Amino acid sequence: MRSHDSEKLQQSSSFTLSNYYNLMYTGPVLLGTPQQGSTSSAFIYDSGSGWLTVNTYPCPNCSSWYYNPAVSSTVTNSTYVQTELAYGSAQLNGTTAADTVCLWTSPSSTCVTGFSFFEILSQEGLDGLDGILGLSPAASQNGPSYLMNLYL
Repeated sequence: MRSHDSEKLQQSSSFTLSNYYNLMYTGPVLLGTPQQGSTSSAFIYDSGSGWLTVNTYPCPNCSSWYYNPAVSSTVTNSTYVQTELAYGSAQLNGTTAADTVCLWTSPSSTCVTGFSFFEILSQEGLDGLDGILGLSPAASQNGPSYLMNLYL
């Protein structure tokens, strides 16, 4: 095992995901600096998609505004260009940005700086959720891979 691998293992953390009728798991995602969100947030942890999608201010038809880029000191432009995403019955419209993304408040080993994600500015079908954390492998059609970036 390389020393980099063992350092990542030593810094690991744990948290609980919520099981929704054996259909999906939801859990936290925290964004920006200072961190926005809550450790009790409801992001679908989706192994079949790649994008992190986030309800963003000022989405008029989102059930909540989870992320406000104007409040974060670390938000930057994304190298990705995406304005629409479809997930089964959910239709999302928005734009891309990059910022610090974490799964937990600490340790920092759950954080990726400058991670690109999809800001939801209009949506249908994602009611009651804060967004989706795509966990699929890196591929151009999937968007950026949070897991790959977390490992690097």
